[in-house]
Amino acid sequence: MNKLGYTYSFEVLNAGNFGIPQRRERVYTISND
Repeated sequence: MNKLGYTYSFEVLNAGNFGIPQRRERVYTISND
């Protein structure tokens, strides 16, 4: 992504911490140019 001119950040979050009845970890990314 850096080579394409984007900056980004990511976080691994447990879906169960947000009211979803699963214990699955999910990766969320945020990027901008």
